[in-house]
Amino acid sequence: MTAIAGWIDEELKCVWMGADSGGTDGHSIHSRVDRKVFSVGDYLIAGTGSYRMIQLLMYGDHSFNLSKLKPPRKKEDMHKFMVTKFVPLIRQIFAKGGFSSSTEGEEAFYGGFLVGIKDSLFCVETDFHVGEYARYVAGGSGHDFCMGALSVCWDCGFPPEEALESALNCAALYCTSVQGPNIIINNFK
Repeated sequence: MTAIAGWIDEELKCVWMGADSGGTDGHSIHSRVDRKVFSVGDYLIAGTGSYRMIQLLMYGDHSFNLSKLKPPRKKEDMHKFMVTKFVPLIRQIFAKGGFSSSTEGEEAFYGGFLVGIKDSLFCVETDFHVGEYARYVAGGSGHDFCMGALSVCWDCGFPPEEALESALNCAALYCTSVQGPNIIINNFK
């Protein structure tokens, strides 16, 4: 249903993220105004798979306010924070929103999303495990096309915004469930 991508800007010490605007039901595709990439407090987030998931991440429930959850100061503490603080809050938001499900004791959700905090880049997968990435990562149905383009862009020294635009355009060219316009943001402060 989408192409999302994140890129660590080593020069500015921040994260850039981008997403396409296509929404599909498997048979047709439409360019949507509601975004798949956004910021909430200290976090950049890009989602794939379910607009409901994206909406819950964006707006959540005020009793589980993501914008008030402050990340650690040290980069080496980020992954632990994601696993022990961020994901439990997301699980509460999804449960309250009726989004996650449990099968044979395994909690899961449909989709996946990227999270950028300062100059750290993560992916939260459908079983709520957290992957951390050193350079860039992509997700969604356009994942493979984005990753190939991002690899070349990294090796050739492309600026982050240009790299993400190229990756998302590549996905839109070859993947029928990806469509522009592309939205690209960063968390530089």
